[in-house]
Amino acid sequence: MGGDQSETTSNNQARKATLGQSLVAAREKRGLSRETVIHQTHIPAHYVQMLEDDDYHQISDQLYLLPFLRRYASFLEIDQDESAMRLLHEVQRIESNPSPVRLDEPVGIVRRHRRHNWTKPILFGGLIAIIIGAYIVQSRHSDMDMVSAAKVQSSQDTAPSSSSGSIRAN
Repeated sequence: MGGDQSETTSNNQARKATLGQSLVAAREKRGLSRETVIHQTHIPAHYVQMLEDDDYHQISDQLYLLPFLRRYASFLEIDQDESAMRLLHEVQRIESNPSPVRLDEPVGIVRRHRRHNWTKPILFGGLIAIIIGAYIVQSRHSDMDMVSAAKVQSSQDTAPSSSSGSIRAN
């Protein structure tokens, strides 16, 4: 009975631990390093770190982590569905209780994320303006060529034939 009680206590402690803490504990229990997990599961290092650190703010859609979590849980031989549910609960908890701005980060970094970067739209608009300007100049130039050609043609038609002969002689 004493063994059953210690198993129940360790299961309760595992449930109280965060998902990341549970993953780290399961990995360390098997004597694996993070690098070994990354190499053998082919999960990108930053995703393994996010999962183990319970740091989901670096990715816009936390549910994108689910396939990686399932692969990681399978590799560690822990319940994939329970791990996925824990991730969903943690993400819901985070979304319902957004954390305030961290005070250890400089204020400038927080503001930089709020600013809009207008460089690309301005460059794109400038490129469009140049293309339109070039099109207008080209169309006016071709219109002027057509008008000049028409004038030359009409002047050749109305010019006396003696003057055209004298041009040929020269």
